[in-house]
Amino acid sequence: KLVMQMIPKTLVQEIGGQYFRNSRSVLLHPNECNSSATMTKVMSNGFAGCVHFTGSCDIKVMILLYSQDKKSYIGLIPNDQLNFVERIWRVIQQKKTQDKKEKESFLWIKGWKIVNTAQTSPVDKS
Repeated sequence: KLVMQMIPKTLVQEIGGQYFRNSRSVLLHPNECNSSATMTKVMSNGFAGCVHFTGSCDIKVMILLYSQDKKSYIGLIPNDQLNFVERIWRVIQQKKTQDKKEKESFLWIKGWKIVNTAQTSPVDKS
């Protein structure tokens, strides 16, 4: 069984190129259907697929990228699966923590502007 999570390509870049330089690659050709069309659209807009392999196999994770130029999918399977899985988990957790902090420190006021609540207090506009 495979499970795919969509992640921003920027997270893939943060993981580090050393894992992808030392990896196997596979070319994938999904069948044409609504699901593959949706996946292509999402991946064309800055996302990559993080494919999780369940069960007992040597491969735990594969990064799936879409090339608009070649209209093809490429899967990158890092050889160092253990450290790659740990690194991906760390990067995703850091991103979640960062997003939470940013969300907590900013507040929309009547759609006019963003006020950093950590540095200023909102002003009554009435």
